[in-house]
Amino acid sequence: MSKTVLIVALESELPPVDRLDIMYSGVGKVNATYTAMKAIRAGATRIINFGTAGLVSNKDLVGKLAHIDVILQRDMIAEPQAPRGVTPFDTDDRTSGAIMLDTNTNITLGTGDSFVQEPDEWFSYSNVDLVDMEAFAIAKVCLLEGVEFVCLKWVSDFADENAAETWEQNQSDGKDAMMRWLE
Repeated sequence: MSKTVLIVALESELPPVDRLDIMYSGVGKVNATYTAMKAIRAGATRIINFGTAGLVSNKDLVGKLAHIDVILQRDMIAEPQAPRGVTPFDTDDRTSGAIMLDTNTNITLGTGDSFVQEPDEWFSYSNVDLVDMEAFAIAKVCLLEGVEFVCLKWVSDFADENAAETWEQNQSDGKDAMMRWLE
């Protein structure tokens, strides 16, 4: 029997729903990693990461639910040992750089432990469309543990100087879109 668990950073992004098994991780990659491991220990065979993301590309995604195709680790900066986004000395090629989810949506998410409020040339260079703070960590744990992973992000802001205010206003707006996707 399969067990699906939703991992969401904050309850304000998706409040509890009676028929869903939701775990709230808190913000950031360390919290997300710990929560993913707890979900797997509790029997999760499929993890869906839902949350908000900031838009950094020219795609028309604001106010939409994005089904992520590729996840990069935007704050892994260990040059010259490895190019930005690649974990140096990681021997598992599946998780040292880009994690491919193969959804064919052509939407790339960059995960990092910072709230993006300004442009970064690396986003264009790496074809990053959206930024968040948890997905790469959860995806890596799922890949290493053999657990199915799905990543859906509600595009809440433009990851610019107004991002904090815009995110605050829009963080809970994705609930209905997520509920429709689950149905």
